[in-house]
Amino acid sequence: MFLILLQVSIFDHFLAKVTFERLCESKKILTVNQQFPGPTIYVGAGETLVMDVENKGSDNIKRYGATKIRIEL
Repeated sequence: MFLILLQVSIFDHFLAKVTFERLCESKKILTVNQQFPGPTIYVGAGETLVMDVENKGSDNIKRYGATKIRIEL
């Protein structure tokens, strides 16, 4: 019998448009958890990253540089 220990980081994020005012102009931008720029994610080498992202905005989003592997438990 083998025991395998995996390090997994799980992040829950939501994307939403928020109105920001700057230089007397208001503008809607897509934010992560109402933060712009979004939160920094720290992951170690060999660690598994699980991100649950809900898009509450009206814009489509794309992910770059990430391999998508979906495992349903």
